[in-house]
Amino acid sequence: MDDRVDGNVARGQGESSLHGSECRFGAVFEQVRIGIYVTGLDGGFLAANRAACEVLGYSESELISRGPVAVTHPEDLAAVLECERSLLARERDLYRYAWRCIRRDGETVRLEACTALERDEHGDPQWFITHLTEAARLRGVEEELRLTRRFLSALLRYAPMPISATSTANTELFVNPAWEALMGVPRGAAIGATVADLFGAASAEEVAEENRPVIELGLPVTLEKVLESEERRVQSRIVRFPILGEKGEVQAIGSISSDV
Repeated sequence: MDDRVDGNVARGQGESSLHGSECRFGAVFEQVRIGIYVTGLDGGFLAANRAACEVLGYSESELISRGPVAVTHPEDLAAVLECERSLLARERDLYRYAWRCIRRDGETVRLEACTALERDEHGDPQWFITHLTEAARLRGVEEELRLTRRFLSALLRYAPMPISATSTANTELFVNPAWEALMGVPRGAAIGATVADLFGAASAEEVAEENRPVIELGLPVTLEKVLESEERRVQSRIVRFPILGEKGEVQAIGSISSDV
């Protein structure tokens, strides 16, 4: 690593800078369950949280004394060096790569690493911050999400109850086949159309009034009403419920109907 700064100098500067940021790092290191470690510009460990130590199989002091090279699978050393080079060259802000760690007990652990380079107010590089996810666990979560999506898709498709979702502006966002059958409107015509477009202004005003407490309070409401189409007239119990965004705001209103 000829292009690296002298190891002792880099480590001293890194430890000094890191010490000055203890308040910022301390809470994160102690509270999060994901593995996080910090390395200096020379590549040596400066700090590692408890989760990282558990994944890597070493105490923090052992990691600092050994350095990443000692716990990295030989075939992955090039990926680690390329990560650091790319970040120092400002080619990207985050660098993700597969990393195999050799634990103290000799077991090889496959990890997903995501590394960022911390710079000071002048833009000078200070240290690298890496967070780790066990690849098997990550794949398990992804598979669980795929299974959940398939389950929900099948549930919505085959559910005998009409199910729909409308925006807070009364535009249809989703309808299932049971809703299509009851209302006599094909999905292609319903999605993107307003309630007024589909069922008239009076129905739109009625639905907007029913949705108002759901939007304002963020709570579900249950009501009974007659749902009519050209072919059917059904006395139904309808549950309208909020669909929340990432910040807890109501983004849409879901609706499930059942015959009374």
